[in-house]
Amino acid sequence: METVGDAGVIHQADAGDAAYDFVVDDVSKVFAGATRVQALSNIDLRLKRGSFTCIVGPSGCGKSTLLRIIGELETATKGTVQINVPQSKTPRSAFVFQEHGVFPWFTVLQNVAFGQQMASVGKKEREQNARRWIAEVGLTGFEHSYPHQLSGGMRQRVAIAIALLNSPRLIIADEPTTALDVTIQGQILFEVQKLCRETGTALIWITHDLAVVAGLADRVAVMYAGRVVETGSTADVIGHPMHPYTHGLIASIPTPESRGRPLMQIPGMTPSLLNLPRGCAFRGRCPRATDACLAEPQPEQVRPGQWVRCWHAGGPRNP
Repeated sequence: METVGDAGVIHQADAGDAAYDFVVDDVSKVFAGATRVQALSNIDLRLKRGSFTCIVGPSGCGKSTLLRIIGELETATKGTVQINVPQSKTPRSAFVFQEHGVFPWFTVLQNVAFGQQMASVGKKEREQNARRWIAEVGLTGFEHSYPHQLSGGMRQRVAIAIALLNSPRLIIADEPTTALDVTIQGQILFEVQKLCRETGTALIWITHDLAVVAGLADRVAVMYAGRVVETGSTADVIGHPMHPYTHGLIASIPTPESRGRPLMQIPGMTPSLLNLPRGCAFRGRCPRATDACLAEPQPEQVRPGQWVRCWHAGGPRNP
């Protein structure tokens, strides 16, 4: 087992952590400058190889900060990131950004092979490896094309091939398909899911669109104001949302049954991390809020594998 940093989806640490390949335990992040910002608070996450976990939440809730810590691009204030897999020469993680990392002056082949070129892998071997992943993402025949000659979806496939080239243990994708149409998003998500399961690579995908990943992700973690407020299997979280914020997100998605009716809207605005309210950060927008919500709720397991941070999970009740 490797422990990355000491600086650190709701699961409480237990003896079963050894069954997971990646364990994020009690991670918090404070940005201390002219103003103190609590960007993350007590985040826990467990992943297995080949799994697909989706993290959703509003802008500014800490999603990208969390992934930067997991990918060792940022240090945490406290907590640990553990990798419970045998040490090897394969990289711990690789990032997929929205068209970032695709050099416009390189061909597709040169872009994908560049990482191994920097690692001094021979030209024949690195190009052979690059062609393999170019084929896997469906770009055979475009090896010598430049990015400006490709569609947005094709450029994203190049970025995914770059991430997969060295068979990383974990791929971290930070909203890489936001600018693409829904059809292309679905194709890319399906292909990445398939490739990760075939190679055993775990995948964390940040998005704000639950509909895109509903049929693809294994698990969903919902973040709000620097905390994970609900997590569980995709079927449980989408089919039986227990946190009022999750319920609001799902109720705002158009469905055939909602045709002709106004969609639900969550009232109010997401609070600033510079001025979080006392207790539950969602209470000012929550239809279930009571005086109990002036105290911060702790994670509670409402069904096997589904955890919620709410005093009134599923409906009003006393703490």
